[in-house]
Amino acid sequence: MALPANVPEPADATASDATLDDALEDALAPWIGKLPPAELAWMRAELARTAREHEGMRRLVEAATPRDVDRSGEVVRPLPKR
Repeated sequence: MALPANVPEPADATASDATLDDALEDALAPWIGKLPPAELAWMRAELARTAREHEGMRRLVEAATPRDVDRSGEVVRPLPKR
């Protein structure tokens, strides 16, 4: 699912996607076996869409995404856009 034009891609989209997929699986785990597969698929799609399109949710996913660490032990993060 592509982001809308007004939502910037995370600095590391692959890592964000993996983090989001893990979070979605954790969120849906209690419902597996209790809801039909079609409803689980709908829930997964809606949660993923909201996490990618809603600014606050997108920031939470980005914040939870592991970052590359250089040898000094400091986390390398892109500068915020102004």
